[in-house]
Amino acid sequence: MVAEDKATKKRSASTQRTRRLKQAYMAQKPVICAERSVLVTQSYKETEALPPVLCQAMAFDRVLIGIPVWIQDDELIVSNVASKPRGAYLFPEYDCSWLLPELDTIATRKGDPWQVSDDDKKLIRDCEEYWKGRNLAAYADALTTDEVRRAEKHAFIDIRMGKQCGVGHVAPDIEGVIKRGLNAYIADAEAHIARLDLTDAEDYAKLPFLKAVIIADKAVITWAGRFAALSREKAAVEQDDGRRKDLEQIAATCEWVPANPARSFREALQTAAFVMASVQLEQPGVSIGTGRLDQYFYPYYKKDIDSGELTKERALEMLECLWLKLAESNRVAPEVLTFAHNGYPAWIQVPVGGQTANGYDAANDISYMLLDVSSNLQLHEPTVSARIHNR
Repeated sequence: MVAEDKATKKRSASTQRTRRLKQAYMAQKPVICAERSVLVTQSYKETEALPPVLCQAMAFDRVLIGIPVWIQDDELIVSNVASKPRGAYLFPEYDCSWLLPELDTIATRKGDPWQVSDDDKKLIRDCEEYWKGRNLAAYADALTTDEVRRAEKHAFIDIRMGKQCGVGHVAPDIEGVIKRGLNAYIADAEAHIARLDLTDAEDYAKLPFLKAVIIADKAVITWAGRFAALSREKAAVEQDDGRRKDLEQIAATCEWVPANPARSFREALQTAAFVMASVQLEQPGVSIGTGRLDQYFYPYYKKDIDSGELTKERALEMLECLWLKLAESNRVAPEVLTFAHNGYPAWIQVPVGGQTANGYDAANDISYMLLDVSSNLQLHEPTVSARIHNR
């Protein structure tokens, strides 16, 4: 009887919706998508004379305008990190030269295989021609000392990963964007520009970065607008009343956030999804954490629960939808790295609990719900850490 009782407590996704979404996720084979490589290469070719920070911002803008956007059946939270579900883009401005000799075998390798179409292989190879001597790896090689080069040849050190991607270990300011909206950051940058004395060398040096902030933040707002427009299109032809309402709510949400401060639990979750996905579309870093989602989401959850706009069951379902979006995060790694890092890891870390700023217990309903979400879905990403303290 004890064994049977334990068996009956085995968790699954909380609703039919999230069960279907998980099944769709698991059915997808990881695939390499070439669209980002093409768009970034086009942009950098046109902006070579500009300061690097502006080149990067303008490439980011080109990507968010040009990549496909899609919304799967049942989704309540939207965002894409590739042109296909469970896909991954490449980052040739960092280094993809390692991929060329592996391109025809990457689909059959033992560790973390990737599907890639013949058309995309050609696009990837064409893009790589431009990046020879121009990407991060080339700059790093130019600055590497002879001693380090010799050590690399004898396998005393391996710095390839640092050339191919950002090492990460950062948490974007999701809380700030939830509370303020990207329009506030744009206004801050514009106000800072207005205060600059462009006859002063130090002030003048700040101008490219501030312009880049404006370009990048506006790009994310435009990208969110593309999801809103797609939701409206899908709602217009949707026959199911419930799904049509879902799509209309997605559209209204994406029209408001992340441009503006979140007003509801749904808007807070959608903001988090856009921030995480946009950071990962800009650069291929691993270990990009969400920060303390339970602390960021709880005020909106409590407000909506108290007003009757939200139930705990619906909140859990929406958190699972966000979790599945985070699980789509991926990057393409060389075969040698899969010997140590197998299983398509992105190392997205979600901490729960811990303490408040004044030292009291910070655990709340969302803290425990996130543990339930992780247990319900049992996905490889994201991972959860519980912060323990003596209170």
